[in-house]
Formats: sequence, C-alpha cells, structure tokens
Amino acid sequence: MGARPSRPPGLTAAMVAYALVAVVWTYPLVLDPTATVPIPSRFGPATTLADRGLADHGDSISVPARNDQLLTIWGAARNAGSILGGRPGRLIDHGLCFPMPNAAVLGEHMMELGLLAVPGFALSADPVAAYNLACLLLLVIAGASMFALIRHWTGSTAAAFSAGLLFAFHPARSANLTHPAVMGLHWAPLVVLAFERLVAWGRWRDLAALTLAACLQVTVGAYPMLTLTCFAFPYGLVRLLQNRRTLQQKQLWKLGFAFAATAAAAFFILAPYLESAETWRLFKPRTLTIVAYRDLYPGAKFSVGAACLLMAAGLCLGGRRRYPVLGAVVAATLVCTAVSAQGALWTGGPALPSPYAWAAGHFDFLAFVRVPGAIRLGCYMGLAMLAGLGLASILEKIPRRAALILGPAAAVAVLAETFHPALASRVYLNPPEMTLRRVAPDPALLEVYRSFNDEGYGGAVLDLPFGSSGLAAFTDMPYYTYMSAFHRREVAACYNSHLPPTFFNVARMAARLPLERARVELSAAGLANLVLHHDAGEPELSRRLAAAPGVKVLHSGGPATALRLPPPGPVHSDVRRLLPGPAAAAPVLSHAHWRRQVVGIEIANRSTAAWVSPRPLRPLTARIRWWSGEPPSPGPWLERRMLLPLALAPHETDTVRFELAPLPQPGIYGLDISVPELGWQMFPADPIEVVP
Repeated sequence: MGARPSRPPGLTAAMVAYALVAVVWTYPLVLDPTATVPIPSRFGPATTLADRGLADHGDSISVPARNDQLLTIWGAARNAGSILGGRPGRLIDHGLCFPMPNAAVLGEHMMELGLLAVPGFALSADPVAAYNLACLLLLVIAGASMFALIRHWTGSTAAAFSAGLLFAFHPARSANLTHPAVMGLHWAPLVVLAFERLVAWGRWRDLAALTLAACLQVTVGAYPMLTLTCFAFPYGLVRLLQNRRTLQQKQLWKLGFAFAATAAAAFFILAPYLESAETWRLFKPRTLTIVAYRDLYPGAKFSVGAACLLMAAGLCLGGRRRYPVLGAVVAATLVCTAVSAQGALWTGGPALPSPYAWAAGHFDFLAFVRVPGAIRLGCYMGLAMLAGLGLASILEKIPRRAALILGPAAAVAVLAETFHPALASRVYLNPPEMTLRRVAPDPALLEVYRSFNDEGYGGAVLDLPFGSSGLAAFTDMPYYTYMSAFHRREVAACYNSHLPPTFFNVARMAARLPLERARVELSAAGLANLVLHHDAGEPELSRRLAAAPGVKVLHSGGPATALRLPPPGPVHSDVRRLLPGPAAAAPVLSHAHWRRQVVGIEIANRSTAAWVSPRPLRPLTARIRWWSGEPPSPGPWLERRMLLPLALAPHETDTVRFELAPLPQPGIYGLDISVPELGWQMFPADPIEVVP
C-alpha cells in the first residue's frame, strides 16, 4: 500500500493557463461568442451562414468541415436542452429526419458534448455560445486530466504542464473541433489516473472517480470509445500483471464493478444503434480509412509531433526514479498505433498489414466504422504521457537551477511547435491558424419560425427546397438542421452519416408541391408547417402555395415564407386498403460498385381516406430471389427492408424502392419479390440483364 495521495499542486493554475491558451489561440472569438465559431484557416476564408458552407465549394475538405460544424453546433445545443429539460429520451430521438424514430443512430449522438454545453446553454440559451463554451471545456479538460496524471506519476509540475499542452492542443484534436465526437479523448487520462489510484489505494472515492471518468468517456462517441478500448485493455492488463502480488480481493472487486458499470454505459449508448441496425438495415460495410505509418512522422499530415518525441527520449537518460507504468504506456501506445495504421515503417521497409482491416473482414460491425485511422489519437495520448515521463526524468537528472529554466522552456517549445505558423507547418504540415466563421442566423428568419409558435401550431417543420440528391442535399440539409437549434422543433432535414428511407419519402412528397395531393400527404405525415427559403427556393412555388385552398400564410416577406397546410381530412392506417402494383427494375444492371441498384414496387391507396403509416415507423421485410436457367430455377431468398409510404392521398400511388445488391453473376434473370407480412407476391414484367 502506498502513501495517501494529495491534491496535485497547481492543477487550478494549469486549468486557467490552458483556458488562456485556447482563448488567445481563437481570439477574437471571446469578443463575440454568440455569433462566431472558430474553424481552421486551411478550410478556406472566413464565411457567413448565408454561404451555407459553400465558399470554395470545389474543396472536398473544407465543405464537409463547415457543414459538419453546423451539425455539431445543433447537436451540442439540442442535447444540452434535453438534459436541462429532463428528457433523456430526446438524446436518441433527437428530432432530425422526422419522422424517423431514434434518428441519433444515423450519426454521432453527441451526448457528452451536450453535457459540456449545458453551462453555456443554461446561461445564454444560445446554441452558438453553448458550442463555443463546450469546445473550451473540452480543451481544458484534456489538458487538466493529462496534467493530473503526469503530476501523479512524476511529482513534476513542469513535466505535467507540458504533457497537458501536448495532449490538449495537438492539431489532430484542437484543429478538429468540428468533430468533437471523433477526437474527444479528453476524459481518458482521468480514467488512467483513477485506475492507478484504485490499484494503489483501493478507496471508494477512487472507484467512483474511475467509474465516472470511464462512463463519461464512452459517451463521447464511437471513435473515442474504440480508442479507449484499444488503449485501456493493454494498459490495464500490463499494470494488473505488475501488481498481481499486492492486489487485494477488494480492489479486484472494485475494478470489476467499474468495468461492469462502464460496459453498461457503453451498452446503453450502443443498444439503439444495434436495434436500428437490425430493424432498418441502414448500416453497411464501408471503405476503411487507415493511416500510413509514414504519415505519423514529424513533417507528415498526421504527425505525432517532434517535441513529444524529444521529451520522450529523455527516458533513455534514466533519471533517479523508475516509472513502473512505462511498460504499460508503451504497450497501449503501440496497440493504438498498430490498430490505426498500416504500411511500411520506413521507406523501403516491409509493409505491415492492418489488424483492424483483418478484424473488420470477420466482424461486420467493425466495417461500419469509416475511419479506424482515428484510433491514432490513442497514439498521441500515449506519446504525451511518455513525453511527460521523459521530461520529468531529464529535470530530475540536471541541476535544480537548470531544471527551473528547462521546465518553462519545454512548455514554450511545445507552444511554438503547435502555434507558430512556420514551425507548425514544418512539423504538422498544416498551419495552426484559426479564423472565425460568422454563423449567427438572420433575426428575420428566426421571426419566420416563431410565427408557428405565435399561432399555436405544433409539429415538425419542412424547410423548402428539399432535395434528396445533388448539391441541395449537401448544402440545404445542414443549414436547415442548424436552424432547428434555434426554433427547437423537429425537422424533416437529414444531415447524418446514413440516410433513412423516410428522407427520400419526404423528398418525393415535397417534389409534388403545390399539388393538392402533396398538401394532403405532407399534412397527414405530420409536416404541415412549411418554410420556403427565398434565397434558394422558387418564388412561383411560394405564390401558388399561398393561393391554394386552406393554406394559411403565417409570415411573408424577408428571407422566407411560413405556411401552414390544412388538415388532411379522414385518414387511415389499414394496410389491407393498400394494393401492390407490379415490381419494376431497370432491365440492365451493372456491377459497378458506385451505382446503387434498386427495385421499385408501386403501392396504391384504394381508400377514400388518406393513408398514414402507423407510428412508430417500422420497415417490413421484403424477400428477393433471382430466377435463371432453362427451365428457370430460383436462387436463395435475400432479405431487405422496405418502408411503406409515409402518407398517400386517396386513390394515389407511390413507388417504394429498396436495393437489389448483391447482384448475381452476369446473365439474364427473372425476379421474384414477396412481402410475407402483407401476403404480397410480385414479379417484374420483363427479364433483367446483369452485366459485368
């Protein structure tokens, strides 16, 4: 048993220092935190919200970053409001992609980001201010947690402060505030610290700290959860083996409880994803993005940095103290590096395969992760730990007067390498400068949305124009999503990693406007509140809708028009009144991997009342099989998910589409489609040719 721990001296001062670094780095954000957000200058010149993220739209990097930032602002504010309002269910069923249930599973849930945004949202009720304060807290927590860990290991405040700078402000983290759910590993050093304290002293407060820190970390996002797993397991295994002779049964029980509680928190987060994956079958294997080892070297695009390597080299000098944790940190760092990278370690060297790619080939759910290269953040974290240990070893070995100079000099070197444009460009390839993007919405547009409240109309909002493909889907959707952070209503807009069939269904209904059929269907589907944006819409559509019978104009002029559709009249949800038409598919299908091959089934509402799909929405199982040969014989049944129309006007039809992939070998085929739950059986009228 070791001595009782004391509070690390200087922790409060270090937190203030990290906050000041962040404020200076993003200046003049502090002067206008409710209207602007920081974004790396390399993503292009500063833009306004009116640009909808389209400045330099030919830049394939800057446009997603800007659009993703709008989504992140929305997620922080939406989740903060749900937490403050005591509505935990809204953290998953969060209001995008209406009427898709539990739509948070279509992308990152941003639950922990919402928690960090609570102070800013509670003080200002402003989504932009809440996001900015959450980002500041994220950086401060990262620096402070690494500071506390290194100070616990070494007793050196100088080494701990430099390690905190290396971890909190590494460009892979600090320059990626547009994706906090990807780079948010800020609680992980506290997990390690609480683990060490529990192993050493076994106190209840250490168990509480470990459980809380680990649960917070797993609620950040999928990538940080994977990274924590890759780092914590080898680290914990090595440390438990090292302490196997001194560990008492009570400590093992407490460690087991902390692990079980963390696993329960992870399951709570993952369960809706797993359920949706089974119910909707939206998640599919993706092309894995794995970094190359050579890209981690100083001067490369994913550089680990030079200062951390130089400080870590101090471990070779051998200080007066030995650090038992060294082997565990090295093991965890190597595992994270190996999982996230592949290729040759040096030019001309042997190429190392990716264990993640191998595992994804055997476990489908791992293939759903698009960028396993993000696990390299565990490598950066481990190197920051090694740098802290190495600098402490150097400071122990040199005279005290020299140590008093070298300690601050190391922090200055880290700051220079990170923020000086010339040095940062040489070490990290990308310059560190931040620019401010003005995202404050037009007050006149907020008045348009408020008109629904003024009239007492509830329900979701459909922003128009609404497109499911092309540039509009990539620019309008994040814009509409962002605006919902201010009007706080559910929206049909979808801007996520995956697009549900509801999105395409709403787009089909919206495309039929201003026809009476579309007005009936949208109203029946729960989308009676329309906002037509003048900067991207068609003036003729606005005029024709305003003149349509029963449509009420709530706000006209300025940036948009707000309209309320009339009630749809009688409605029903009886599937027995739906009639399937013939299945139709393209007569020639290609194996080209970028083409999405679909089959369409025509659905007719043979009732005098409008059809409304029952809530909560649930897709049906459609079975497909190919026929080939002479005489033709059937292949095996393939299951797909099919969603009935959200709404159908009386005596109208709509086409339900779902994928045919995987395609059979090239040849001429018949197609057999059935929906067992409804007793439907369909055959395309013409044979289908599958070409190479």
